[in-house]
Amino acid sequence: MEDKILFALDKVFSISRVLIWKNNISPLQFQILLYLKNHPKNFNTVKNLSMELNEKKPTISRTLNILIKKGYVQRIKINKREVYFILTKKGEKLINSEFELQEILKPLNESEKIILYKTLLKILKYAYQRGFISIVRSCFTCRFFNNYYCEFLKIPLVDNELKVDCKDWQAV
Repeated sequence: MEDKILFALDKVFSISRVLIWKNNISPLQFQILLYLKNHPKNFNTVKNLSMELNEKKPTISRTLNILIKKGYVQRIKINKREVYFILTKKGEKLINSEFELQEILKPLNESEKIILYKTLLKILKYAYQRGFISIVRSCFTCRFFNNYYCEFLKIPLVDNELKVDCKDWQAV
């Protein structure tokens, strides 16, 4: 069964790669744009992008320079050591168009989407615990998460409120 699931996941990933390339950007460029969209400016550094996306810093720097040349990203230099990156209006427009990626989720009803999301979070937790990925700021890997209760926010959580990338996350 594992082989069938992996083969199906590969097919889904290939759909996303095709849709991303249709917009004349690479999968890594898409990942960077998505990261910049979903994080505050002070998180948007080469170092953080490198850790989050499991890529070497020179690769991230080159890719950011390409995105800057394409007009999707702007470099903000605070001082000699602090440099942040943000989306330009053109970059926001591109990433908000969603690349038709949400289209592939339309056959699923809301409960199927929640089951899929929760399953993906479990896979990410396992990958994080095994060292396959270095950072997952999800509820399942957070020290504040306790049986569907967030000790940090002091609120109970339901499946569709679980986060895959929480700014308040702390390692267990």
